[in-house]
Amino acid sequence: MKRTAIVIFGVASALAALLLAAAVASGAALPAPARPPTLATEVVSYQGQVLTGGVPYSGTGYFKFAIVDIAGGVSFWSNDGSFSDGREPSLAVPLEVRRGLFAVLLGDISLPNMTQPLSAKVFADGDRALRVWFSADGSGFVALTPDRPIASVPFAMASQRAQQADDAGTLAGRAPGNGDGNVPLNNGTLNTNLNADLLDGSHASAFQQHYANVVTVAKSGGDYTTITAALNSITDATDTNRYLVKVMPGVYTEKVTMKSNVDIEGSGELATRIIGAGSTDPGTGTVQGAPNTELRFLTVENTGGTSYAVAIYTHLAALRLTHVTARASGAANSYGVFNSYSASTMQDVTASASGATNSFGVRNYYSSSPTMQNVTASASGGTNSFGVQNYNSSTTMRNVTASASGANYNYGVFNYELSLTMQNVTASASGANYNYAVCNLGASPTIQNSSLSASGGTSNYGVYNDGSPGSFTVRIDNSQVITASTATIHNLATFTTLVGASQLAGGAVTGGGTIICAGVYDENYAFSAGPACP
Repeated sequence: MKRTAIVIFGVASALAALLLAAAVASGAALPAPARPPTLATEVVSYQGQVLTGGVPYSGTGYFKFAIVDIAGGVSFWSNDGSFSDGREPSLAVPLEVRRGLFAVLLGDISLPNMTQPLSAKVFADGDRALRVWFSADGSGFVALTPDRPIASVPFAMASQRAQQADDAGTLAGRAPGNGDGNVPLNNGTLNTNLNADLLDGSHASAFQQHYANVVTVAKSGGDYTTITAALNSITDATDTNRYLVKVMPGVYTEKVTMKSNVDIEGSGELATRIIGAGSTDPGTGTVQGAPNTELRFLTVENTGGTSYAVAIYTHLAALRLTHVTARASGAANSYGVFNSYSASTMQDVTASASGATNSFGVRNYYSSSPTMQNVTASASGGTNSFGVQNYNSSTTMRNVTASASGANYNYGVFNYELSLTMQNVTASASGANYNYAVCNLGASPTIQNSSLSASGGTSNYGVYNDGSPGSFTVRIDNSQVITASTATIHNLATFTTLVGASQLAGGAVTGGGTIICAGVYDENYAFSAGPACP
C-alpha cells in the first residue's frame, strides 16, 4: 500500500452523549453504529474523522482498538482481547468511513472481530486512554498518537455497579427503609430527604430551571397551563421590573387581558394560537391590550357567534404587535385588530375579518395614532368591508397591503376626518357593487409610492374624495391608480388633489374642486406635463 500521512480525530463518550469531532462541521452525515446497544454498560460510543494525506478518507477502513493506562504499557481491553501489554490487537474491525467520518460502539460484539464486551472493571481505578490503529486495506496498520484520554466513561458504567447490590431488598447492606422510600443512614436513623420525588425536602419541580421575571405557559411542563393564570401570578411588574409570559406551542381557548409592563410571547404564529368567542360588546376582544406591553409571535382568533367578533382590542394603550396574526369571523361585526384611542405599533402583522354586516381588517378609531409597518389587512363579506379604516385617527402606514372584497361596499383604505401618511401602500377593492381603493371622507392624506385599484363592481373608484364643510388637500406622488373604471380620482368641491409623477389608468378624473397633475401618464402612457390630468 502506498503510504500517505494519516490523521484521525476522535472522541469517546458515554452512550447518553453524542459528541462529534470538530471536522464534522463539513456537513457530511456520520455513519451510524452497526446496532443500538442492548445495555448501556456494554459499549462506549466513539466517533472520529480519518484524513489521508490531508484528504478525508472514504470507503471501508480497518481499525484496531485498545483501552490502556495513561503510560500505555497495560491493556485493560482490546477489540479481540489478544494482548494485555498495550500492543496492537491481532484482528481488525472493518467500519464504513464516509467522507472521513466513522462511528463505532466499542465493546459491541456483534461487529466483526469485536469479540470483547466492555465492563465497569475496565475503568475500576485510574485514568484510561483509547489507542487506535488504522489501515485502508487491512495490512500495514498505523498507530495513532497520542492516545485519546477517556474521562467520562466510568460514570457511564456506574449503573453496572449498581446491579451488584446484595439483593433487591438491600442497599449497601441496609434495609430499604419505610414506605415513603426513606433510606436508613449508618446510625440507623431514616434520612427523610431521599424520597424519589424530594431533594433536601423540596419537590423535584422546585429545581426546574427558571429565569427571573419569566413565567412559562404550556399544555404540560410549564408554570401554568393558561395565559390568564400566568398573568394573575404577576403582581409586581413595573416599567423597571418588566415580565415576560412565554407561551409554548398549543391552542389556548381563553380570553386574555394583558397587564402593563408584561409582554406575551408565543412560539410562532403557526405554533401558538389563542382562541376566544364573540361578545355583545365591541370593546371585548380575545386579547385585550394594556399600556406599555408587547404581544408577539402568535396567532389570535375570535370565532364570533354573537354581535361582535374582535380578535385584538386595544383601548387607551400603547400596545406593540410584532409578528402577530389576528383573525375574526362569524359575527355581524368582525374586527381583526381594533385600536381605540390608542398609539399602537403594528409590525409584521396579518389581520383579517369576515362578517355578515361590517368587517374590518384593522380599525383605528377616535384619536388613535398607530404606526403600521409591514401589515397585511383584509376584510370580506357583508354589507361593508374595510381593509383598513382610519376613523378620526392620525395613522402612519408604511408597506401596508389593504384589501376589501365581497361586500356591497368595499373600501381598501377608508380615511375619515384626519391627516395621515400612506407610503408603499397597496390598496384594492373588489365586489359586485361599490368599490373604493381609497376613500377620503373629510380627510387629507399624503399618498406616496402606492398602488391603488378598484374593480369588479358597478362603480369602481381609485381615489374618492368627499366631505364638507371645510377644505381638504390630497397629495399623490409616484403612485399608480389603476383599473378604476368609473373614475381614477373623484373630487368634491371642498378638495384639492395634487398628483405628481404618477399613473392614472382606467376611468377619467371626475367631480369638482381642484385637481392638478404634474408629470402624469395614463394606461396608454400618454403623458401630461400638467396642470391638466390625462
